[in-house]
Amino acid sequence: MRNEITEVSPFKIFAYILLPCFLIPIPSVGGSGFSIPHNAIVLVAVGISLMFMVVHKNIKTSSFFVPLFILAFFAFLPATWNNSEISTAALRLFFVIVTLFWVFLLPDFETKLGQNRMLATILLLIVLQAIYGLIQYFVLIPFEFLFASKGFRIGGVFLQPNVLSSFLATGTIIAGYLLVTDIRSTSTILSKIALVLLPASIYLIQSKTGALGVILGIVVLTLGMLLHKQNKNILVVLGLFLIGIVLGVLFQYLDLILFDRSQRGLDSHITSSNARLAFYMQSVLIIFDNLGGVGFGKFSYNFLLSWVSDPNEVFGADTLVANLKHPHNELLFLGVEGGIFTLFIVLIAILLVFISASKNNPRNTFYLKLSLLLPISVHVMLEYPFYHSFIHWVLFLLFIRLFISNRSSMPISKLYVGSVGLLLTIFSITGSWTVVKLNEFRRAPSSGGQALTLIVNPWVQKADLDYAIQVTSLNSANQIGIEDMVRAELIGAYEVLETMPEVNLLLKMIQSHILLGETKEAVRLLELINTVYLRQLGREGHELTVSEFTLPNNKN
Repeated sequence: MRNEITEVSPFKIFAYILLPCFLIPIPSVGGSGFSIPHNAIVLVAVGISLMFMVVHKNIKTSSFFVPLFILAFFAFLPATWNNSEISTAALRLFFVIVTLFWVFLLPDFETKLGQNRMLATILLLIVLQAIYGLIQYFVLIPFEFLFASKGFRIGGVFLQPNVLSSFLATGTIIAGYLLVTDIRSTSTILSKIALVLLPASIYLIQSKTGALGVILGIVVLTLGMLLHKQNKNILVVLGLFLIGIVLGVLFQYLDLILFDRSQRGLDSHITSSNARLAFYMQSVLIIFDNLGGVGFGKFSYNFLLSWVSDPNEVFGADTLVANLKHPHNELLFLGVEGGIFTLFIVLIAILLVFISASKNNPRNTFYLKLSLLLPISVHVMLEYPFYHSFIHWVLFLLFIRLFISNRSSMPISKLYVGSVGLLLTIFSITGSWTVVKLNEFRRAPSSGGQALTLIVNPWVQKADLDYAIQVTSLNSANQIGIEDMVRAELIGAYEVLETMPEVNLLLKMIQSHILLGETKEAVRLLELINTVYLRQLGREGHELTVSEFTLPNNKN
């Protein structure tokens, strides 16, 4: 009997919409959240997928959604008592809830066939991404006139080397998993191709985090196959994996012969192990100094102050600025912003997942499914946190849903599901428009913030919006030179500084303090710029001084 999953799969709708993230060149401007275009596309895909669910006769969710839903609220509870940016905390909570809601509603999980089709779809997207990555590696970088590779990345943020390798590692483990669990010929052929192509690409990229993720995944996957008594598949998986590594060596050798540059500048994306460890230690010190958390959205500012008060000899100001948005570790990021309470709630959630998985899976299946979680887990513990890449978060939730093997039994209203999907879609599209206008402002800040007046969704990237408004208004106050106006805008500037410690704002604030005759405060901010931001200003080795700041004509 053809069931609903084969006729209209909400996950396939999601995957079709997501395809441009993997295949179409989209500007990657850096940052996090909606400032990365792919994140908005992921949420639009989730929203539309939710709306498509209403065609199913019965929409049910797993009972396991309820405790995770409650724990999500508790995880962000510190926002009510610490110095959080409430809008940032609320937005993150919203994204966590709606993605949890979507994953635990997907009817694709109700049959083994539906589960394997989802995994095969993910694997196909990753294989396409690997092929595109190889095209960029061997064609677009040596011959940059074919493509504006410096302004765009094929697949955007996914082709940052460590990010791409996390997908390649995940795809490798999915391929091994499907060889054991899916007997369909198309799935078997795709898995065997992936088990050669993806390890070869990981080796070529030379990502340590990707290599670590795939090795841990292969070890746990092999353990699951041993317990499953899949000796033949063990030989196939490990044999193809080793062939892939050899192919990667040949790829690199070919690159040396043809282009005489084996690294391709990929090492510029890699932070040294010593610096990474220093980030961790600095983050741990902040947690111990602020057990209640510094506040959601306040990581950058507090990490900056912590380093300035006691500069770390392992990494300098340039490395600090380049890595100021996150500590390369999801748990430390949550610990710094949310404190030990948030960490405790997250650990409870992890414990509940493992308890449910151990109860609902035989031991061999437990390890097979656990292997799927490992590459992304390694990535978020060593590279970008989930708020940098929503697709990592969504895939992680999908694997958790598969891992716990909890059947859906709680019916839920179609009207409610469709409404949430519509809300998320509208929110994501208008949020993307907000980012477009913010980027216009950044390109032409002298326009006086004209682009900002066209924003219709101020809740997305609110810290960036507040920063843009504050820089504009503080600059206007400085130009007018009325002290009461300057003082009022300066108070707002200090509040914005805690979420956006940007050098342009600091420069305006210094000018304000000088205008008010507050030289001591101006010098304090100048010391911060001279310690951290000189290279960003093109003034390396030449410190700024108070005398370089001019006052409005009516104050000279």
